[in-house]
Amino acid sequence: MIIKYGLMQNEHFVNYMKYLTSRIYKILPMQEEGCDTIVEYMEDLCNELAGNAELIESLKWNGNFLILMGNIQFLIKDENYEDHSICKKKVFNSIGVIEKLIKEYK
Repeated sequence: MIIKYGLMQNEHFVNYMKYLTSRIYKILPMQEEGCDTIVEYMEDLCNELAGNAELIESLKWNGNFLILMGNIQFLIKDENYEDHSICKKKVFNSIGVIEKLIKEYK
């Protein structure tokens, strides 16, 4: 995998995706507990994903990666995260997208 600063082994990206899975899942308990920092947390995730798209050229054009970013952004928009069923659906959809990315880059 080519990144902005050279090459990255696919296994490093796969490891990051596995780590990202737990970070995405963390949104659910934050939502259930009414955590005050949930929006900041999700914005940080979006910023991190956007940064990765700049770092890893192929992600800019990867539909699954864009879906992942869009899911998180949708939760932030209009406070959609407040609806538990929507939040749960988007979190698990995002985890499914991450699993597809893992298979793609494995």
